[in-house]
Amino acid sequence: MQFKTKREVIKFKYLLIQAIQIIVGTAIIAAATSLFLLPNQLSAGGFSGIATITYYLFNIPLRNYGINFEYTFICYIIIKKWKSLFY
Repeated sequence: MQFKTKREVIKFKYLLIQAIQIIVGTAIIAAATSLFLLPNQLSAGGFSGIATITYYLFNIPLRNYGINFEYTFICYIIIKKWKSLFY
């Protein structure tokens, strides 16, 4: 990957640091959900709360790949629209 200016290098480093922070934060939330919330039958807010409720009501596992595909598709559309803000 060839960088043209110093600004592009700084932007790439910034985006790389943000990606690492998102991955670490997601891992912490996943660990908290599976180690604390699920065994105690508690529900969180947002998508994880909806997934927890459907898990207990309909016995649909949290790692159902069909539901995850829909969320991935929605995120792809959002990133595609927001791409103009970062580049």
